[in-house]
Amino acid sequence: MNSRLPPMRFHSPLLRLSAVSFLGVLLLAASSAFAEDAKNIVKNGDFETGIEADWKIVGDSRMVTVESEDGNKFVRIQPKDPAYCLILQRFPVGEDWSGLQVTARVRVRDLQKGPESHNTATLLYVFEDSAGQHVGEWNQLMIAKDQDWTEMVGDVKEIPAGATTLVVQCAMMNAAGAADFDNVVVTPSK
Repeated sequence: MNSRLPPMRFHSPLLRLSAVSFLGVLLLAASSAFAEDAKNIVKNGDFETGIEADWKIVGDSRMVTVESEDGNKFVRIQPKDPAYCLILQRFPVGEDWSGLQVTARVRVRDLQKGPESHNTATLLYVFEDSAGQHVGEWNQLMIAKDQDWTEMVGDVKEIPAGATTLVVQCAMMNAAGAADFDNVVVTPSK
């Protein structure tokens, strides 16, 4: 008895269409599974539930407010005089992380930069080792002048050696004015 099956032939256009549709569903499922691996790790990056539960304020908390515009909430850091004020979240670095991408919408008005080049509105994403010491590059997106809502994107191609913690900060770094941050997303690549 021959157990060999004959090759599949689709004589009907309907059968061919069904086979192609089935393959499309399989590809969609595979891409969805990949998307599941690439999830945002930031809690409440859209600030819809305030900041107290998920973000830590460093500096004068009176400079940090949650604002609403056209039904959308965002955080505003607004020192009247140059000051250091920021909000941050910390994340354990996953052993399977190979890199990451950081995105946020940022708007800046009435910016008064401080004397150093880094004294401005900034989105930072830096790494620390197990002792809490900085390791790797100073990854940051600095805003040099006033801008309307702009999507900022930064990439880390390789997690630095010894990194155990990722620190994400929305900050005014010895600067004055109003810096608005919204939709903060950090997506590790694996």
